Amino acid sequence: DQLVMVYSTHHVYLGRLQAQFGNEVIPYLTNIENGMYAILGRYKSKTMLTPKIRAEIQKEINELTRTELKAYTTQYKQNNKEMAENESIFNAKTLTGLMADYSATIPTAAAISKVVRTTPFNLGDGTFTSYQKYVNAYHEQWSSKIDNAVRAGMLPGGSIASITKDIMAQMEVQGRKALASAKTMARTGTSFYSNQATKAFVDVNDEVLRGYRFLATLDSRTSKQCRSLDQTTYAKDADNIPRLPLHPNERSTLIYDVDPSYKYDDSEATRAEAFINPKTGKRKVDFVSSQQTYYESLKDQSDAVQNSILGKTLADAFRELDNPELFAKSLIDSTYKPYTMEQLRDKDNKLAKILKKQSKTKE
Repeated sequence: DQLVMVYSTHHVYLGRLQAQFGNEVIPYLTNIENGMYAILGRYKSKTMLTPKIRAEIQKEINELTRTELKAYTTQYKQNNKEMAENESIFNAKTLTGLMADYSATIPTAAAISKVVRTTPFNLGDGTFTSYQKYVNAYHEQWSSKIDNAVRAGMLPGGSIASITKDIMAQMEVQGRKALASAKTMARTGTSFYSNQATKAFVDVNDEVLRGYRFLATLDSRTSKQCRSLDQTTYAKDADNIPRLPLHPNERSTLIYDVDPSYKYDDSEATRAEAFINPKTGKRKVDFVSSQQTYYESLKDQSDAVQNSILGKTLADAFRELDNPELFAKSLIDSTYKPYTMEQLRDKDNKLAKILKKQSKTKE
């Protein structure tokens, strides 16, 4: 209970760190923009840009873009290494602080890196890659997109002034998209890296840690699969441990789960919830028991909040079923993929019966 409380709060810190890592692309995008002006400015005396000059401009800007974005991803990967090392120290201090006669071991940076290298990175659509390839794809993808934008800016032709204007207009659009993409990459990649640090920590403290606990965020933006998995536990060597991230912009996390023989009851421990009131658009922050799951928390919300998250049909079924644990288990398959409404109705369980009854009533 204490661990859930501590890590629910700590997860907010990680979220801010992820946002910081994404925003750190801004100076690199600014360097690209300023560099473009400098490159184009060298040709301002030209009355017409020949194909040869256009090719030179294209090449210079492409080299500039690749250099800057590769530098950003290099910095981002270093940030994650340092974050993981700090996470391991935090994990050790937290566990040691909660257990009177145990001094937690901190995994080495090499041990964490090994887990990162050998763990498949879930892209969320049934396909996997590696962490390195996922991060490198950012600078490769956006170097190519900006290169295409420069080419598109040159197409109308005209004076160097008009071409510069067209290219920079293209860059303004692509720059905004590149920033949004960096934020997604940072949230998703850092989620992966921090969870691998947790796995490395469990590996070196397995005499008191039996495995992992899945911890979702209690708010209106949490995904279907994460809502259902909240507070589920997994043995260290289990085959069904969720491979985080389950989807882009993942906010859920795996925390370590202490062996039952070392646990003690602490019913006063809490975790935060922050559901959005659909009428006002404002979040209501509250604190609930650290033992409470996502759907147990949602059960205590108003019908309007439940409807905004689940949709009216599924929310009606949720209220009629009146069993948050069974509801959570009914929504996802064994690979943690959410069922469609049609698939839910085709099941042979209590939720399906309620949904079928609803359909007949509407008919």
